[in-house]
Amino acid sequence: MSLLDLLMQNPNTVIAYSIFFAVLALTLPFIGYLGRIFPSLGKEGNFKLAKIFAIVALIGVILTVGVSFTFVYLKIRDIITFEFFAVITFVFPLILAPFAYLPFYLTKQTDSSVLNLFKVEGRTVRRRNATELFVVYAAFGVVGSNFHDILWCGEATDWFTHSAISGGELQIWVDIVGAVPAPGEVHISYDFFGFFMLLHVLFCGAIATFMLWRYTRRYGENFLRNPNSRSAFLLAWIGALLWGYGLYLMDSSSSQSSVAWMVGTFIWIPLGIFILALSARYLSRFELALPDSTPS
Repeated sequence: MSLLDLLMQNPNTVIAYSIFFAVLALTLPFIGYLGRIFPSLGKEGNFKLAKIFAIVALIGVILTVGVSFTFVYLKIRDIITFEFFAVITFVFPLILAPFAYLPFYLTKQTDSSVLNLFKVEGRTVRRRNATELFVVYAAFGVVGSNFHDILWCGEATDWFTHSAISGGELQIWVDIVGAVPAPGEVHISYDFFGFFMLLHVLFCGAIATFMLWRYTRRYGENFLRNPNSRSAFLLAWIGALLWGYGLYLMDSSSSQSSVAWMVGTFIWIPLGIFILALSARYLSRFELALPDSTPS
């Protein structure tokens, strides 16, 4: 069956995705108002918070690499390690990306060198901006995660030149969205799943880009002409896509060389996360020298 036939066979999935995307598009741009429920910590409090988030992000990177090493390289594959592996590659980037961005956003450098990341102190930030950017980087985490899924499905279908039936690894997604396999098949096809992962990347990327544009406009700047917003935008996309490519090399180790797996796991994934997080350094330059009693 063609992709169009599968979409016509799954109207409930198409309708559910349409409603889900519409609700997110209408609510996420206004989520910054939730920042008012959080206390204003001031410079010292934000510095302590940044250190906590930095530790959490570092643990997240180590966990990503560790689970990959256990599941792929040591071939320890049982239901527990598989569930961990699925979370690491599909869900974890959504959580890890904001935790990686916050240490860069909540601090400022006291040294003129851009590469000196250790001479920093806390900065006062607007709670509304910080909350919105938390969502922005969560969206970029989804971009990285689902870009890996697109590449993985592309490999399984000879880059979408034919249909290929998946195994049971997509069953959780099938149960959530109510997808129905093609007649005579037990599981859903990779091209069908890959199509919706492409929608994830395009939608989350569009939402993140729009919210970054609005953040820049809030300071009276042109999104693409301002060097800080332009650098943040490019680094966020580059980091997310590198992260996703590293996940793809890690996840498709059976068809990749051990060198490719090690490069993807130990270089591309950490580098992608770091570049994505570093883009927040440029966004933090929009924050004015605010007093500790920062307005929302």
